[in-house]
Order: sequence, then C-alpha cells, then structure tokens
Amino acid sequence: MKTQSQKMWSIVRKERKLRTLLLVGAICLAVAAVLGFMGHSRHQQEQKILSETQGNLQTYDKLQKIAEEEGKRAVQRGFFEKKSFASFEDVIPFIAYLEKLLSPIDPEAQITIKSPEGQIYLDHFADYAVHFKLIPGKKELLMKALEQLYDSRFIVKNLSFTMLYSPMEESEKNEFQEMLMSLRLYLK
Repeated sequence: MKTQSQKMWSIVRKERKLRTLLLVGAICLAVAAVLGFMGHSRHQQEQKILSETQGNLQTYDKLQKIAEEEGKRAVQRGFFEKKSFASFEDVIPFIAYLEKLLSPIDPEAQITIKSPEGQIYLDHFADYAVHFKLIPGKKELLMKALEQLYDSRFIVKNLSFTMLYSPMEESEKNEFQEMLMSLRLYLK
C-alpha cells in the first residue's frame, strides 16, 4: 500500500493541476468543517433561547392566570361583602323598596312581578317589570334612585331599560315621558 500511495503522491507533486485540485478540496473540507461547527453551535444557541422563551411564556401564562383568579376573587369578596342574595320572603317586600325609590319620581309607578311564584322558587330569581312616568325636572331624582338601587344590599340585575320621550321641535333637548325597566332579584 505504501508503494501505491507513494506513487500517487509523486504524481500529484509533478502535476500542478492535481496539486491545485487537492489544495482546493482540502480548503473546501476545512471550510465545510468550520461552517458545520458554526451551524451546530448556532443551532444549539437557538434551541437554548427557544426553550428559555417557552419557559418564560409558560411562566407568564401561569402568572397571568394567577393574577386573573386573584382579581376575580378580590372582586367577588368585595362584591359579596356588600351584597347578598335575597331570601324567598323578600320577593314581595322588594316591591315596597322599589316603590319607595320611585315615589319621589312618580307616586303612581307600576311595579309587577313577571315571574310566576313556582318558577321563582325553582330559578332562584324574581323578575320585576317597572313602569313609571318621569315628571320634568326629576331627572336628578331618577339618577339618585338608580344609584340607590345599585347600592342596595341585594344582588339586582337590570335586564332592560327603555326610555320613551317626545321630541321637541324648538329646543335641542327632548323630554322624557315614561321609563320601562326589567329587574332581576337573585335569591338564595
């Protein structure tokens, strides 16, 4: 074998084209090895950064969920410290409470329970229909009454609020005539 490799080496030394080709091949191999090593190290760095980024995203998601849950708990704690579910016996007295709120606005306000009695017991809520007329100049009292309703000790949801008004041709303001509200009182 040594004789064949010596013969090849002597041919390569004599032929300039073969020497150049061998040198170019060696340089290409060296460049390919360097580029391969650099690509491999770059790939490892990218994988490391990607894994760190994914870990940071998971941590961020966990922290965001914890913050949202804590915020919900804080809101619920604050909400339920001030508010409570009404009992079944409070369904009828709540009408008196609404009449008390609305009597300065319209003493003849119509307040009715829309839910049938058996359904109230099953659904754990009572729906009320409130219909009243707004006397001009009593808008501030209406806002105060709605604020007091919101601040009441019971959990109440306004399902609908409709204002009927008559357009005034000469002035820019319209006069409110009637209000229709649907309220829901939540029960234990």
